[in-house]
Amino acid sequence: MKAVKVITVCFRGRVAHGGFGLGDRDELATAHDALDMVRKILENEKNIDAGIDMDTLIVNNDVGYTAGRDYLDSIKGLPTKNGVFKVMHRENTGRAFGGFNDAFSKYKNEYEYWLFSEDDVYYC
Repeated sequence: MKAVKVITVCFRGRVAHGGFGLGDRDELATAHDALDMVRKILENEKNIDAGIDMDTLIVNNDVGYTAGRDYLDSIKGLPTKNGVFKVMHRENTGRAFGGFNDAFSKYKNEYEYWLFSEDDVYYC
């Protein structure tokens, strides 16, 4: 049984909901703020025990932010508690659902179970 958690990311400013240090609604004014949030989430992903073999696939809805792309490339293949990080870069079309669709289309024969999440969800 092989599972994958797909997390779509987009390095741009926006409002995120939930405890990244600024209260109930965190203002992510810049792409760098979004990168900081993604770093925290993926650092957490390294240590979560899913209880089954599970890779973490990061889908970058690329908006041209080089630092974000470079960071994701640096974690590609690194181990997590139950698998490895995989990374895809794609044009930012269809937002998160476009990323989910591309991930499923590419890897549908490699995994039996799928979990889809966005980059502002912190698992514990």
